[in-house]
Amino acid sequence: MTSEVLSVRSLTAGYGSGDVITDINIHVNQNEVVGVLGLNGAGKTTLMKVLAGLHPLREGEILLSGSVIAKTTRQRIRQGVVLVAEGHDIVRTLTVVENLKFGLFPFWPKTSKARWNNNIDFVFQMFPILKQRSGQTSGLLSGGEQQMLAIARGLMTEPKLLLLDEPSLGLAPLVVSEVFEHTKLLRQKCALLIVEQNLRKISEYCDRFYVMNLGSLKLETPASNFDRDLVKSAYFGI
Repeated sequence: MTSEVLSVRSLTAGYGSGDVITDINIHVNQNEVVGVLGLNGAGKTTLMKVLAGLHPLREGEILLSGSVIAKTTRQRIRQGVVLVAEGHDIVRTLTVVENLKFGLFPFWPKTSKARWNNNIDFVFQMFPILKQRSGQTSGLLSGGEQQMLAIARGLMTEPKLLLLDEPSLGLAPLVVSEVFEHTKLLRQKCALLIVEQNLRKISEYCDRFYVMNLGSLKLETPASNFDRDLVKSAYFGI
């Protein structure tokens, strides 16, 4: 029997007087990788901000492991919901290790050496290049390495649900493949919800995915047996 880590019910949110996303219903099970596919302007990033507590919802509810989710971003991080925002969201003036130390802030001031060792060993196993660059200023890393660091810092918080917003943005195709390959290990630690425009990667690495268009969900399909014509129709709203 699967266990739902995230359950979103009839979610509506927006800016000013207008709704950007309406009546969103999605779920993510334990150790599952779920994608959200859509064009720019479909409402994907707004959805992720609402889930992370960075933007308020107007209607509906968000449940984490069956309970109503906390209100603030800090509280949600402590509960295990972590957003890796688009654009390699790291502190570029700090070293790789210093960035990773920030990932332990939910456990301050009771961060133990054992917790640090366990978490740093895991992220260095997943991203060996970060171990090699551990003392390097993060702004000097390549785009792909910066994205790996952003994901690694999120993992240091020991998330139950990792939200990845456009992880392939601005990366070369080979680097995109490398980043997505890590989802195979990531799912051993947590559930993942990935927002993307790259249908090929979503269908290859996700268990299921949703298609959004103009703020609404148009399709839910298993990645292993999807109908390309239906996905195309939902994606472009035709």
